[in-house]
Amino acid sequence: MPIKYSKKNIAIAAAAVVLIVILGVFVVWPAVPKGTVKIGHILPISGPLSPYSEGFRNGVRLAVDEVNGQGGVGGWTFELIEEDTGTDASKAAEATRKLIDVDGVSVIVGAYASSCTMAAAPICEENQVVLVSPASTSPLVSDAGNYIFRVVPSDELQGVAMAQLALEKGYKTAGIIVINNQYGIGLEQVFKRVFEAAGGSVVVVVRYELGAASYKTELGRLKAANPDVIIDVSYADDGAIIFKQAKELGIASPWICAEGVADEAIFGAPGVADAMMGMMGTKPTSPEGSAANKAFLDAYNAKFGMAPGIYADYAYDAAMIALQAVGRAGSSGDAIRGAMSTVGNNYEGASGTKTFDDKGDVEGEYIIWQVQMVEGSYKMVQIGTWTSSGGVVLS
Repeated sequence: MPIKYSKKNIAIAAAAVVLIVILGVFVVWPAVPKGTVKIGHILPISGPLSPYSEGFRNGVRLAVDEVNGQGGVGGWTFELIEEDTGTDASKAAEATRKLIDVDGVSVIVGAYASSCTMAAAPICEENQVVLVSPASTSPLVSDAGNYIFRVVPSDELQGVAMAQLALEKGYKTAGIIVINNQYGIGLEQVFKRVFEAAGGSVVVVVRYELGAASYKTELGRLKAANPDVIIDVSYADDGAIIFKQAKELGIASPWICAEGVADEAIFGAPGVADAMMGMMGTKPTSPEGSAANKAFLDAYNAKFGMAPGIYADYAYDAAMIALQAVGRAGSSGDAIRGAMSTVGNNYEGASGTKTFDDKGDVEGEYIIWQVQMVEGSYKMVQIGTWTSSGGVVLS
């Protein structure tokens, strides 16, 4: 509830300021408390991306707790309200409507699956509520609306990185297996375009549905095509099944995977780490060694007693940019939208420097990783990088 001031109180305050100036005394005048703003967070507590949800949740909570612990921003403090998307577009839409219509949030962090962000976007547009995604990479998100932002680069970049990695390794033919949604199809199309333009050939494309107990039929098509490399776009739960069954079927082709499986949390399913041994992949980079990244890692470990998983730092940055925008603009959706571009202009975050373009997108670079055995344990080890200027550089 905003504090109301009478004309008498305002006059007294003004006189006090004059007296301070006359006496030559300089003080830091406390920010006038303005109230509490509700912030929504839609994340996959259940469903195929649920193994990563703890890191997503912790990243956003850390940002909110840090800001509130410092007294808020611009006089505003924040209440965080979380809703489960179930990694499902229809549930994401329901969660978004609930946050806006029932809870009255002023801004939403999320979603993570691109299909969920695309389902939430028109609802946010209709209600003039800013949505900032930490992890939705589909090229479709670029045109999702004026109130839609993301702190992760588009798969227009990641698809190029994957194609150039395949070409760098000397692969001439590729088989593709992807989730049948915006995330999977978007990466499939970019990879195919870039790979074939450079002389490669995509010999089979397999799109699969989430939630199946077995993918042996789909994998049989890949095995029959016998490509030089298999390009995979999966989430953790379905990816775990796919990799284990591929090993059972004796598929010998090497794999290049997108970031949907690029977290060692996937090794928690029995047999998955062994099945993934030697696989390579890409994921958006985090600037290890930067002051912002180190501060985040130290704070995260101190608060939660663990290292953050994939996209936890992006979740932190998405939340922090949103909170700073509210601090500048207040609770008005249109004002927050305008402030997002101001805050997100060379913003030095835990996951790197962020500058929003006119579509709410940011640039980015990628780590190239490989599953290796390190001192008796399976690890996803960085073996190179990709940048738009330098292409693939393997170590």
